[in-house]
Amino acid sequence: MIDDKIKYVSAGFFVVLAVLFLGNFLMGYWKPGPYSLLATLNENKQLGGYPKEVPVNSSLVLYAYIENHENKVELYEVKIYIVNTSVNVNSTFYLHVKPYRKFYVLVGNGKNSTIPFKISFERPGNYKIAILLFAFNGTTFQYTDLYNQLYINSTVG
Repeated sequence: MIDDKIKYVSAGFFVVLAVLFLGNFLMGYWKPGPYSLLATLNENKQLGGYPKEVPVNSSLVLYAYIENHENKVELYEVKIYIVNTSVNVNSTFYLHVKPYRKFYVLVGNGKNSTIPFKISFERPGNYKIAILLFAFNGTTFQYTDLYNQLYINSTVG
């Protein structure tokens, strides 16, 4: 009975040791591929808590947060669109719509940048704010397939 407990404890110890060794070994070789991050922050520079309604002709301040893990310094272009809620944000919609605002930012590898932007609505209605991230590929800005979207109701008074 005691011999069986010793066997089970020993086997468990070696399994845990093997898992730790293998995990440590793989972490030395596994590196996440190059990637970028895009997030939209509220007026307090936090995720979530975005306003759902904004009075006509008043300003809404948001922030575009960009993080670079491309293993090189990256030049980004951020395009902000205000579109009808029925517009499908996809990899080609931006070709047919003029951006509301455009920003350029240079971000070092492993660094981030937070860009404030103001939006105001001239007419009441339901809108979608779409924020798209583009990266410079040496000749032109290429869409990274990273976007955020917020739904806003612009109201009178």
